[in-house]
Amino acid sequence: MPGYDKVGCIFETFWETPVLIQPSGIGGTNWSPMPYSPDTGYFYVPGTVRTSAFTRYGDKYVRGLRYVGGTQAAPIGSVMTGTFTAIDSKTNKIAWQHKTPYRIGGGGGSTVTAGGLVLRGEPDGHFLALDAKTGEELWRFQTGFGAEAPPVVYEVDGEQYITIATGGNQLQGSSYGDAVWTFSLKGQLGPLWAPPPPANAAGPIGPIAPGADTIKIGDNNVEYAYGPARTRIKAGTTVTFTNVGDLPHDATALKQSEWSTGTLAKGESKTVTFMKPGIHYYICTPHPWMYGQIIVEP
Repeated sequence: MPGYDKVGCIFETFWETPVLIQPSGIGGTNWSPMPYSPDTGYFYVPGTVRTSAFTRYGDKYVRGLRYVGGTQAAPIGSVMTGTFTAIDSKTNKIAWQHKTPYRIGGGGGSTVTAGGLVLRGEPDGHFLALDAKTGEELWRFQTGFGAEAPPVVYEVDGEQYITIATGGNQLQGSSYGDAVWTFSLKGQLGPLWAPPPPANAAGPIGPIAPGADTIKIGDNNVEYAYGPARTRIKAGTTVTFTNVGDLPHDATALKQSEWSTGTLAKGESKTVTFMKPGIHYYICTPHPWMYGQIIVEP
């Protein structure tokens, strides 16, 4: 990417000059369930392909507060995609792999059945059934919301059911919902409309709030988000950042040393005055998947 002179794999060293690294701590697979099939000998692993710019930040250590000292935020506009991979446990090699247009490494994972099916959801709302041995797609259903929970397979009175909650996922950027779908061979319901697709490039999302000079971190019970994430103000405006979440957060300019609120505990606030017109991006250094944007007009 332009502006980055050094790139490397996961253990590449870095200091104050940003180094692009893959898959990084916000790539690869995260807490998603990775089921194992004793029939195939495969693990089924969702992954995110995401580039991070690792760099040191000059944080001051304060006793009792979280100390990070650096960041691994993905560069604004960098592409984020995904993979779903069957890994052979006997050889540690890829048996088959699907590439996805969205990141899936922080989603709900999958479930594998004794009948030879892999069941998994996607952030675009689709619920899939795959052949566990070959990876062939056998069935696809649009749930209408981010299908980001691990499917559950069970039996009642001799009839098999498959259930998945489709509530969306903040980390994946998929559409929120409150639906729970249950499927059987006797199912009669059809699919829903497709939700808005999740972002496949790093950066703040959501509408631009004109004139907003108060930004809440962790607002509306969404811990890892700024509200609003994007705002437009006039030069000279003082913006108040308030942490209403449960964890310590900050707002720090993506360009190092320009400005920072410093670490804010729950209930704490800090103001920053923006004099320079232009587009100002910022992140939370302890949680570098959080992005904000302030558009300053003359």
